[in-house]
Amino acid sequence: MSGVRQHFIPRFLQKGFKIPGNGKTVRCWVYEQSKSPRSANIQDVGLERHFYAIDSEPDLDDKITEEEQDVYAPLVDNLRAGNLSEAVVEKIPGLLGHLEIKSRHVRQNMHSMVDKCASGILEHLSDPANLSALAKDHFRPGSPVFN
Repeated sequence: MSGVRQHFIPRFLQKGFKIPGNGKTVRCWVYEQSKSPRSANIQDVGLERHFYAIDSEPDLDDKITEEEQDVYAPLVDNLRAGNLSEAVVEKIPGLLGHLEIKSRHVRQNMHSMVDKCASGILEHLSDPANLSALAKDHFRPGSPVFN
């Protein structure tokens, strides 16, 4: 079950910036505007509450986490090790696409674009003249669309 603390910077990427430490806790440096740099556990870096909150798909974060653990973390480990086999290189575009979609800016723009497209189509179809022309050309007996 998804938690409310969801990472927009995956922990498998943050591990590449780890600082030396003693123990199992992976830490990195955090640089925040108007604050002094500080060391922090990567579990507390690059996250937001309900970042992937979608009512229609409550297990979205679980699916993303599973894909990151099974596909992208091993891919990044291979790249860090210098393994550039064909099988590894073929997965790089998927990783880049995955990271791009995690960007809130991209997701908001996609939502806005789809909303504007749907609104424009509905507005166009709500004009009786446009609807009449569409029906006249495409919705007549014998037309492929009608059949």
